[in-house]
Amino acid sequence: MSYGPPPPQGPGGYGPPPPPPPGGGYGAPPPPPNMGPSEPPANKGAAIALTVIGFLCCNLLSGVLGIVAIVTAESNPKASKICQIIGWIFVAIGIVSSILYFFLVAASGAGTTTTY
Repeated sequence: MSYGPPPPQGPGGYGPPPPPPPGGGYGAPPPPPNMGPSEPPANKGAAIALTVIGFLCCNLLSGVLGIVAIVTAESNPKASKICQIIGWIFVAIGIVSSILYFFLVAASGAGTTTTY
């Protein structure tokens, strides 16, 4: 079985090369459009510290806000920073209220024993 003679070609058997594309070939791709200044990612170290301190101080709300801040640090840095700020405020409120409670209990004499 034969496919027949090949079609006639130019000199060298392959014909002339195609002309180059306009612009000189496949140059560098165009630069991406300007999307404005990108916001830097949130600080994950502060969010991790907030989570640890929140749970160690039995302040569950601060611990949960720290976890939310860690998870959203790269996808939504602004929300992560807001969660960190709110979490640290709750930690500060917890520490101040614990100190006040300690001094109020000590001042009231609740720790002393009475003998009859």
